[in-house]
Amino acid sequence: MSKNEIPNEIPGKEIKSIRMTGWVVGLVQLAVLAGIAGGLVLGGFLLFRGTMLERYIEKKIGYPCEVAGFDFDPRQSLIELHDVTIWNIDPFPRTPLATIRRIRLEWDPMRSQQFPKQLRLLEVELDTLTLIRLDGNRFNILYFVEALVEAWGSNADLETQNKTREPLHIEECWLLWDTLVALDEEVEGGKRMEVLVEYEAHHENVSRIRDITDPAIKTAKDEVDTFYFFNYLGDSLRSLLK
Repeated sequence: MSKNEIPNEIPGKEIKSIRMTGWVVGLVQLAVLAGIAGGLVLGGFLLFRGTMLERYIEKKIGYPCEVAGFDFDPRQSLIELHDVTIWNIDPFPRTPLATIRRIRLEWDPMRSQQFPKQLRLLEVELDTLTLIRLDGNRFNILYFVEALVEAWGSNADLETQNKTREPLHIEECWLLWDTLVALDEEVEGGKRMEVLVEYEAHHENVSRIRDITDPAIKTAKDEVDTFYFFNYLGDSLRSLLK
């Protein structure tokens, strides 16, 4: 090549171009891998989020549950669970303790780190609550309330256990309840009763779980006192006549 000819390519820039291309390819590959990893994580979350939620609830209260579906909107700071079944634990029969159509929780986005102890709204639409009595006058619902107090109760509820926790505060709570099923496992052969309750309660500035549960338990007790009394009386008379 004569000195008057202009080369088509400059060797130095060709090398730089090759190096730049390799850097870009590496960046693209990294982005693709990151996208695949992110997709796998998101897919796993979408696939197992129901199971994760069920495990969280069971770990929190000690009762196994099943959640058919839920809606979560972080922009509005709300989560809504649909068709929830909570199961009894030993020593009670492995039967549903409660079937719940809907649970809605809303919170202040500025206090998300305090969820679920600090809520703006709690709504519970309880379809069926099953009350079971075992020998020794042991009732499953009382065990369940104690589990709720242990998980979310206020400091006042936990004073006897020498535990200090962040206090509970629910600005507004609605509890709707349709049906009460009473099972008496204490009497021979067991007995069952089902009553329509149509219970509706509204609470404000809740600081104790018992503020919500105690009125509902009183309603249940009023409904089943006669049922359990006559079951026990009839069973005792049959035992005497044998």
